[in-house]
Amino acid sequence: MKIGAPKKSYKNTRKKVLPSTVKYQHLEHFSRPVPITGSDISKITETFNLHLTETSVMLGLNTSSLYEKKKKDEIQPANISILLRILMALPQYIPKTEPPSIEDLIQKIQKIDPEFDRSWVGILLGLEKNSSFRLRREGIEHGSQTTKALCSLIYRVISDNPNNWYLIREVIDVESTARKIVPAEDIWTEGGWNKNIEEISPAAKGKKNKIVLSSSLKNED
Repeated sequence: MKIGAPKKSYKNTRKKVLPSTVKYQHLEHFSRPVPITGSDISKITETFNLHLTETSVMLGLNTSSLYEKKKKDEIQPANISILLRILMALPQYIPKTEPPSIEDLIQKIQKIDPEFDRSWVGILLGLEKNSSFRLRREGIEHGSQTTKALCSLIYRVISDNPNNWYLIREVIDVESTARKIVPAEDIWTEGGWNKNIEEISPAAKGKKNKIVLSSSLKNED
């Protein structure tokens, strides 16, 4: 740059007024030049009904860091403040776990594997057999965040490739065997994920019942 050369200006760039979040008046200040603080993170979490893990993903923070920022209620770093202002202007980009309905998941599986019984969906999601009726009656939205994430993952992978369903079935067998359920397939009809877990000592992990997923079930390029 030459000495005395005029500095570049960004003033002539086309600008648009930052849209205020009219739908949520208590968040309107995100569109104004006021500092963003830790309490604002709590307001967003409550407004959009975000789980702790969803907020962590949204901000790129681990749980402990997130707690600290909310607790201290100090002015947030520029990167977090900018991120939050953008998300409040365009809330549709907030990352959320939106699992399919239980009925959609069951129907998707039954199209691939007609023998799959709707009463087994609880077992598939790592719950007990009697949870299947509750899930179908109350909906997945009442499940834990982990259950929602698992439901979403299974639906996504079998939507991408129906053959992935048989890999998932084998994963269930592996977990069942790891928990000393014999035969492993009894987990579907009998339930009881935790009934034998007390018998598994830490020293025994990895030494017995070693199972690897079938090489034939690897994803094809």
